[in-house]
Amino acid sequence: MSYLEAVRDKTFSSFLQEPPGYGETARASLREAHRRCRDFAGHPTGWILLAGITGCGKTLIASAIANEMATAESPVLMLNVP
Repeated sequence: MSYLEAVRDKTFSSFLQEPPGYGETARASLREAHRRCRDFAGHPTGWILLAGITGCGKTLIASAIANEMATAESPVLMLNVP
């Protein structure tokens, strides 16, 4: 099984833009990240850098981008490296 198959359930729909317990500034940042990453998935030009602490959702959003691109039949290589 490829890594992309293992994260098939990680989509933009599963990305919480309004998680409970987050302040408005954090929620606004999540909404902006969601929008920019979804735009990138639809029109992948240049690079995108995902940075943050462990558990903040980098792999989830990378998986959502990869799944969106795979659905559009764009070539995708998804690797998880430490």
